[in-house]
Amino acid sequence: MTEQNDPVIARMSGFAGRTELYEDRVRMVRDGVAAAMAEILHTFRAEAETTIRMDLITGFEVFRPMILPPLLVLHYAGSRPLTGHYWRDAFAENVHMAGFLDQRDLEHFVEELETVLRLWTIRPAAFARAGR
Repeated sequence: MTEQNDPVIARMSGFAGRTELYEDRVRMVRDGVAAAMAEILHTFRAEAETTIRMDLITGFEVFRPMILPPLLVLHYAGSRPLTGHYWRDAFAENVHMAGFLDQRDLEHFVEELETVLRLWTIRPAAFARAGR
């Protein structure tokens, strides 16, 4: 990991917290309304913070249920697969729950994540040459 004052490439806030994209990692912080309610009600254990290195991420998906907020799921070796239970999945260590109404920051985050992952698959050193 690099220093904590690295520039953030993209950031999105959601119902359960926020997720930040750096050139070498993704950081998920669960400090939103849904995470607080889950902790208060003792229904689910909401991981406080997760950091996943970019070189470990093998892919991602956006799960879009009809009524509930979309989930951004990061996949890496050993990551927990989706179980089909929305609320349990939403608080997994590799999942970000977006907001209910406005998903523009999710769409921007996904675009930036695709770009960074593409550069990491070519060669990690290419990221520095891309001017990031």
